[in-house]
Amino acid sequence: MHRAIDLSTQLVDVATQPHASDDRASNASDARVSSNPATIVLQPIEALVQETSLAFRSSLIEALELANENVIVDLLWIEKIDAAGVAALVVGVEKAMTLGKTLSFQAMHPSIHQAVEAEWEQQRQSRLGSWSDRFEANLEHFLSQRGLQQVEPQEGKMAS
Repeated sequence: MHRAIDLSTQLVDVATQPHASDDRASNASDARVSSNPATIVLQPIEALVQETSLAFRSSLIEALELANENVIVDLLWIEKIDAAGVAALVVGVEKAMTLGKTLSFQAMHPSIHQAVEAEWEQQRQSRLGSWSDRFEANLEHFLSQRGLQQVEPQEGKMAS
């Protein structure tokens, strides 16, 4: 069964069928099966820009809180995105991680994908700093303490 609901002007398809692998769905004695949808699909239209990103972000967070498992953002109809739109997508990624749910972006234009990746990396670095410098220094220290040296894998051969 599918139904459409409106969350802050965004089209949302709600899949309410339980998954076949869901033990609760096949166990008739379990009366506490959630009535929330397993998957929600958001389909923003035309632009994710400063003027529309706040409403979209609210819709995305609401969908993540409502869905039992997954939220899919279909970006097929997005013709324009700015920094505020990218930030709204990144907020969704963070919220999904916090809730332990899956958030996926479908039909994402490569330039949007690059912008989301860059924003994600910038936020990670501003919060946590550069990991690569710490990792390399710690690895080198670990190896030197054990009298080992870092070995670069040869091209065409796998390191064992």
